[in-house]
Amino acid sequence: MAYIKQIMFAILTLTLPSVSMGEGVSFESLKHLLLEKNLNIKISKAEIEIAKERYKVERSYLFPTVSIKFYNEYLKDLRNSPTYINGQYYIGSTGYSSSVSLRFDYLIFDFGSRKYRLKMYKTSINTSKENLSYMKEKQILILLDKYYEALINQERLASLNKLRQLYIELYKANQRLYKAGMISKKNIINIAIRLADISAQIEELKQRQDSIINEISFLVDKKLKNPYFENFEEVNIEENINIEELPEIVAYDKKIEEKEYQLKSERSNFFPKVQLFGRYSMSNFNRNDYVKTINGLQSVNWGIGFVVNLTLFNGFKTTHTVMQIKKEIEKLKLEKRLVIKQKETEIKTNYTDIKHNKLKIKQIKEKIKNIAEDLKNKERLYKVGKESKINIIQKQIDIVNESLNLKLSEIKNLYIAKKLKILKEFSLEHRFSSN
Repeated sequence: MAYIKQIMFAILTLTLPSVSMGEGVSFESLKHLLLEKNLNIKISKAEIEIAKERYKVERSYLFPTVSIKFYNEYLKDLRNSPTYINGQYYIGSTGYSSSVSLRFDYLIFDFGSRKYRLKMYKTSINTSKENLSYMKEKQILILLDKYYEALINQERLASLNKLRQLYIELYKANQRLYKAGMISKKNIINIAIRLADISAQIEELKQRQDSIINEISFLVDKKLKNPYFENFEEVNIEENINIEELPEIVAYDKKIEEKEYQLKSERSNFFPKVQLFGRYSMSNFNRNDYVKTINGLQSVNWGIGFVVNLTLFNGFKTTHTVMQIKKEIEKLKLEKRLVIKQKETEIKTNYTDIKHNKLKIKQIKEKIKNIAEDLKNKERLYKVGKESKINIIQKQIDIVNESLNLKLSEIKNLYIAKKLKILKEFSLEHRFSSN
């Protein structure tokens, strides 16, 4: 008997009192916080700005390049050779020499290389925008999964605490029967072991709940202190979700479009490029005075011309680059098909789960109703001394267990409906933005 008392003391020490819940939070409030503060979303927004700057850099190649070069030198002639400068002969070229040259270069024709690269970088801006939408969708769905798990654990903890109290009552009732010699010690030991198991489950769930709260805090970039998670709001079950308009699928379309422009740009390297150039030069020489060399700069010449540049052989580099890009496009198309198939399977599974859960909920409700009626009959019999307290507690335990199953099934349906609604919203968001 002392052994059983030790078990009971340990159980009560571990489980009492229960941890109080903090401020209530809803999924919608956390979603709003996530969209505002999530670090992954902020990084995706930064990627859009980077893509815009890349486009501006590429656009700069449409303009001519103008450069100026100033040259100054002191030269010591060791041979005293004659030098002709500005119409005069000098014995020896020792002195100061200065020159200024102005040059411009402009690529006037390249068989579409710059045009397609510019289109590629402009498309990359749209790709980054779709990646941002996908990141929002992804982070919201991750939050939804974590919130769902937190809700489930919260319900399980509440149910286990109720079961713990009922098993304590059951232990006391069995203890009285044991003292009266009506049952064996084995009955009490079994209940004590069950209580210890419930206590262990409570501690394990509390640890897991703390981990989930930390994960949610990371997602929304805000520390949550022991929150109470409110249940999901009821939403209509969305149908006819257009998977092709989900941001992760549209992002693949944009990536493929990017690669196609890159392919066209690379193919232009098989053809020549025509570049226009012009230059204007000034120079001066003075034996003794550096300043006069600069002040006396005189025009020397100017020129204008063009260059035709064609690579005849580069080890088949261009050919292999074109083949590589083609294979990358094929790979992106296969990945897109894979993601579509995965998303279709996921959505079909969600609809199937809702259907099965509805049937399960109906069955559980009927079962609870029967147990409740049986419990009422036993309570009436208990009042007239024809039923034991132990049987009543057992029925109450059955109701707690089935009520938990009911609650978990209802939460799961709300969770799935919420997930489908999120997918529908993101597919519609793309449709309206594209229009």
